[in-house]
Amino acid sequence: MNKTLTDEQIRKIAEKHFWGGHLTTVDDLEKAIRAALLATQQPEPRASASFIAAAIAVIKAARAHVLTDEHIDALDIAIKIQQGMFKVPEPRDEVTPLRVERHSDMSVVVVFSSCRQASVFEKEILARTGAAHE
Repeated sequence: MNKTLTDEQIRKIAEKHFWGGHLTTVDDLEKAIRAALLATQQPEPRASASFIAAAIAVIKAARAHVLTDEHIDALDIAIKIQQGMFKVPEPRDEVTPLRVERHSDMSVVVVFSSCRQASVFEKEILARTGAAHE
């Protein structure tokens, strides 16, 4: 957390606790400094869910010796989004597949226009089947 006071904040605290060239009390000054420090604290930055997911995918792929440029590109984009270099597009209408093909009675291939759509579709399938995703 940020525990830094600006020169202006320090000056205001000092002026408030000096009277006639002397400190009112050291305890009062200490309490004022502690209160000012607590007020300046900022929460630590946190990684977004997409950044964490991309990092985990890269780690798993590297350990399985199947790391591809796509894994690296996804992590690179997630890092840039985290740093504010890219803006995440606003969600649009409901996710709909572009094409659905039935290959057998038991399997259906769904083609999406983006990885985000495919990810949402996959999560929905996992939620309905109760399967765990690895």
